[in-house]
Amino acid sequence: MARGSRAAVLTMALQAALLWCFAAQASQIFSAHAKSGQATLIRRFYDCQRHNPAGDAGAWVEHGSVTVKDVFRAVCGNAQEPVREVWYTSAPGFIGVDKVTFQIGRSFQLVVNVTVQ
Repeated sequence: MARGSRAAVLTMALQAALLWCFAAQASQIFSAHAKSGQATLIRRFYDCQRHNPAGDAGAWVEHGSVTVKDVFRAVCGNAQEPVREVWYTSAPGFIGVDKVTFQIGRSFQLVVNVTVQ
């Protein structure tokens, strides 16, 4: 009996560890639209708690380029809150859906699917 309950506890522990690993690789997906070859604002990052916006690790893009600009905007009840703007430009002539991926921290990705027309 002790052996069976020990195996059950180990099985539950393994399942919990696997669930934690999958949850640790979480991502959030957003959508945006852009015209082919034209710079388009696709995302703004700001942090009302720490006043240090995410997105400073850059982004990976499949069919274009991304420019990150640090600016100040009226958000969080503050007229001059630090904001990180992300501008996307597709490769010349590209039409379709492009994927822009941001690594936020060690275990979180933010993905923007950009529909380019």
